[in-house]
Amino acid sequence: MRGKEILGRLLLAAVFAGIILVGAAIVFLGAGVGGGRGRGFGPLHLAARSGNVETVTGLLDAGAGLEELDDGPNGWTPLLHAIHKGQLGVVRLLLARGADPNRPARNGTSPVNLAASQGELAILRALVAAGARVDGPSATEALLNAAAGGHTRVVRFLLDSDPGLRATPGLRTWVARCRAYLSHDREMLALLHRGYKSQGARL
Repeated sequence: MRGKEILGRLLLAAVFAGIILVGAAIVFLGAGVGGGRGRGFGPLHLAARSGNVETVTGLLDAGAGLEELDDGPNGWTPLLHAIHKGQLGVVRLLLARGADPNRPARNGTSPVNLAASQGELAILRALVAAGARVDGPSATEALLNAAAGGHTRVVRFLLDSDPGLRATPGLRTWVARCRAYLSHDREMLALLHRGYKSQGARL
C-alpha cells in the first residue's frame, strides 16, 4: 500500500473516530434516560426496560397506561423503553396488547427510528408486522441512523420494505460511507449506492 494511501486512510479513520466520539457525547448528554436510575419513570416503564414480561402483563391487567409518556426529558412510552433495552419479548407483548407502533416520544423519537438506530432487526420486524410505517421523514431518519451505525441488515430491511427510501446527502451518509469503507463492508456501500441511485444522484 502506498504511503499516501496509508496516510489518507489514517486521516479518514481519525476524522471518523472524532465524529463518533462527538456523536456519542451528544447522545450521552442529551438522551436523558437517567442512566438506569428510573428518574421520572412509572412502574410500567421500568418493567418494560427490565424485560419482565410477567410484571408488564400484571401492570397492564391492572390498568397501567399503555401509551403513557414518562416524566423524563424525552417523554418515552413503555414501548420505547422496551426497544431501548432490546427487550423483544416485552415489545411483542406491548404490541399484542395494542401499543401504537408509530407513537413518537415527546422528543420526537419514533419506535422505528430507535430500533433501527440500535440495530435491533428483530424488534424492527415486529414493529413493521404490527403496522409501523417505514416511509416518510421518520423512516429516512431511521435509515440514515442505521447506516451511520453500521447496521447493514437493518438498512437492507428498510430499503426492501420501502424502495422509495433515500440515503440523502449529508453528514450521516458521509459517516456511513466512511465506516463501510474502513470496515470493508461492501454490502453497506452497495445499499447506500442503491439509495442514491434511486433518486438519480451520484456517490
